[in-house]
Amino acid sequence: MRYLNGLTKLFVLIGSHILFEFKQALAQKCEKINDCSCRKSNGKIISLEDVDGGSKGPAFKGIPTISPTGSAYAFNWNPCTKFTESESGCQNVLVCQYNSNAPEETHPCASKVSEFQVNSDGSTSIIYQPYTSDLTRVFKITLVCNKNEYPGQTTGVKETQQSDQDEPRYSMTFKSKCACEDGCTYPENPSSHRLSTGSILLIVFFALLSLYLAGGIVIKKYKVGVQSMPEMLPNYDFWAQFPSLMKDGVLFSIKGLKSGYSFLRNKFTKNGYAKI
Repeated sequence: MRYLNGLTKLFVLIGSHILFEFKQALAQKCEKINDCSCRKSNGKIISLEDVDGGSKGPAFKGIPTISPTGSAYAFNWNPCTKFTESESGCQNVLVCQYNSNAPEETHPCASKVSEFQVNSDGSTSIIYQPYTSDLTRVFKITLVCNKNEYPGQTTGVKETQQSDQDEPRYSMTFKSKCACEDGCTYPENPSSHRLSTGSILLIVFFALLSLYLAGGIVIKKYKVGVQSMPEMLPNYDFWAQFPSLMKDGVLFSIKGLKSGYSFLRNKFTKNGYAKI
């Protein structure tokens, strides 16, 4: 018996651990909304809409390459809105690489987000789809929550490439208030902020009810001369009888349904068979 109790406790412990891990796994997801916003499993949103440059161009310019050191290449990045910087290089992109010694030399690095990944330390990474032009480039930006940083700061870009034949992989960290859950506003579809028909009807109903009550009380107090509550309520006699009227209505309906059921049963059933 003691063995069974111990085994039961072990199963409960294992089950609790599995459930905890499952909940943790659910919490470690951030579903893509658009190229600069994602919604986590808890419903909170990480959005970089507030720090986007919009049609003015990339919000973050001249991001240096910090590894390997001494590189002449730098990057421009716009979180949400695509931009164009040259006719032969960066066109309709979110991340553009350029040669600081020859700015006309540009290389597109990213134009669309593949997914958002939540890391074990709580940060969220933007994984861009590989971009192929003269060669394939892979870009990743890790978002770190810092409520004291706005619009935010980048740490510089690190490039890793095993050989000349391998695709270069770029990564950088962006620290910002907007990297926090609900840290910055996310402009939902304007239509989602409109009141539904039901909400409008409720607002109108309660407004009319308030007017009805307030107006009725004033009239009965100053015109009729009633000075006590609840007699000052408009149509007090009717509302005082309303519960009993509702009860009578329900009982009447039930009685009618019973009578109808009995009539139909007697009409269509005799000795267990329907009349022909």
